Amino acid sequence: MPPLFSIIRRANFSVALALIILGASVGMSQKRPRTPAAPKPSPSPKAISSPVPLPQIDKMEPMPTEVARGDAVTFTGQNFPSNREDITIFLNGDRKELALLVSPDKTKFIFAVPSDLPLGRYRVRVEFKMNGKDVPFAAAMPPDAMLTVFSDSGKSELKITAVSPLVSYPKPLESDPKKDVYGFQVIGDGFSVKPADNFLIVNQAEVAVCWEPYKDCKPEQPQGKVVSRHQLEFANWNIPALNRGVGKMQIRVGQTYSEPFDFTLSPVDSGLPKWLSIGAVVALFAIVLLMLSRGYRNIVEGRKYSILSALFLDAETDTYSLSRLQFFIWTAVGMVGYLYLLLSRSLVQGKLEFVDVPAGLPGIIMIAAGTTVLAQGITKSKGPKGSGEVHPSLSDLISTGGVVVPERFQFFVWTIIGAAVFVYLVFQHDPGTIKDLPQVPSGFLELMGVSSLGYLGGKVARRAGPVIDEILTKPSSLEFTLKGRNLSKDASFRIGDEDVRSDLILNKKPEITDPDTEGEPNTGKSLKFTIAAPKPQWLKDNNLLTIINPDGQKATLAYDVGPVVLDLLLPASVADDKTVKIVVKGLNLSSKSKVSIEGPRGAARKTLKVQFIEPDTLEITTTLPKGTVVITNPDQRIIRRLYDMNPQQLGEIRFTDVPLDTNAQPD
Repeated sequence: MPPLFSIIRRANFSVALALIILGASVGMSQKRPRTPAAPKPSPSPKAISSPVPLPQIDKMEPMPTEVARGDAVTFTGQNFPSNREDITIFLNGDRKELALLVSPDKTKFIFAVPSDLPLGRYRVRVEFKMNGKDVPFAAAMPPDAMLTVFSDSGKSELKITAVSPLVSYPKPLESDPKKDVYGFQVIGDGFSVKPADNFLIVNQAEVAVCWEPYKDCKPEQPQGKVVSRHQLEFANWNIPALNRGVGKMQIRVGQTYSEPFDFTLSPVDSGLPKWLSIGAVVALFAIVLLMLSRGYRNIVEGRKYSILSALFLDAETDTYSLSRLQFFIWTAVGMVGYLYLLLSRSLVQGKLEFVDVPAGLPGIIMIAAGTTVLAQGITKSKGPKGSGEVHPSLSDLISTGGVVVPERFQFFVWTIIGAAVFVYLVFQHDPGTIKDLPQVPSGFLELMGVSSLGYLGGKVARRAGPVIDEILTKPSSLEFTLKGRNLSKDASFRIGDEDVRSDLILNKKPEITDPDTEGEPNTGKSLKFTIAAPKPQWLKDNNLLTIINPDGQKATLAYDVGPVVLDLLLPASVADDKTVKIVVKGLNLSSKSKVSIEGPRGAARKTLKVQFIEPDTLEITTTLPKGTVVITNPDQRIIRRLYDMNPQQLGEIRFTDVPLDTNAQPD
């Protein structure tokens, strides 16, 4: 038998400790004083030939026999061979190992569990040699002669505490981008540092993992790596479709199984539910708009607006409606959130179910719908807000008739903030873990209710604003007739960016020709006034006329005056061929205007030539020295001017206005 210290050098700490204890017990037995024994009688020949006692195993230690690789198992009994090489331990019948040490009294021997022994449970069988010959029958073994070998981490509990990420999404394989693979980390306790000891189990099916250094890995085989006793990594796993979705994961080390841990292998990319939910809402709105597009046209002052913009337009005032906007915003937000939850649960988690809406969201929708209905009722009873500028603008959402209103501003702001926060919180939920939508807090519901009441209260308290439907003008003058609603006789006016002073208006104030019995006091549906001394630029077409009621609300609309010939006489000449050249300078003259000459009796004569020599200046060539110049603009507005060329004094020309409804003779 080899010396004790050489055996200790080849064993690990636990084996060495067992050897030291066993050696110490042997030494003590050698040092104990002995009582001299009486002389023994010489054995008889029959005693010498008696059979050798057979070895007997009484027990295995520790009990239960659960050890780590490299630890020692002690067999206790009697009549063991003194040479350790005469003792062979068989594990499950095929793996055999020699004993490490036998006690001097032959009552114990030690077996060191090999460091390369796979984890698991083994049935133990021991064979002996006596005097160089095999014992013809197996030594008696205790009934529980089973050996359990656990990992190097000891007998710590095998468990999974986390999977990162908890939801694994497919990524393209580097070598083959058409294939999607998965990767994740498993965090826990009790894992073996030897890769082959660890087994991955998904949905009760064991997965064949190719462990680092990844030799002879199959293309579809996941790759595994042991980071530590607390962390395993798996990558490049082309998971079958049956294993995708929410599943149960376990790790087996030897014969020890961890408790199942819930995790998700998503069949689709993480962004798919979000974009599908947004796309579905856009598609639903597009279908509605397509249904409205047939036979529906919305043109405001010559500018065509899309059907989408028309959803938010108030047809009475041609302005954007705040109550409509907030109703459609909350409707769209609720649809996006619900569809995101539904698609996440079905596409990512594999759960087909009719998901519930979150608490509070129906209340928000009810507030939005109720606000819209009540706002329309107030408008019908009180009258509309001021229409403001000619074309709709985003400022309509926080103003009435061009006046910024605080309650509209706060209602608009809280609608945007609430909707944005709700959508943000929804999309912050991972589609693999989301179970329901974020609840709308009761405090926010109260805030939205107060905000809606403030908005509606402002509509009730505020006066109706002016709305201009049409502006009629007398040709070549600034005699206005405004048609609309809530047009105040105490209003002020503006043309373009210039205020019209009251002293420029005949009688200082406009005249109500059709009182508005349903509107505010001193307002009418038709208002007439004349600007006595207009500035020349006010006589141009497409100027903007603004009426401003006493409360500051306003309405603006463009007006046309038609062609205007200024009272400016320019020299004309008679050529040798008796043709007459007339130069006409005016306003609102277009290159597309039609010019004709009427003779003294009203008969139309063809003009020889009409030429624009500068903006708003015409040169007319004709053969008539006396007649009527008739200018017809593309909008069918007409002006007539009489002219009389005195052949005695070239360059002296006389013009006279002619009413539209007569064909006056030249003087």
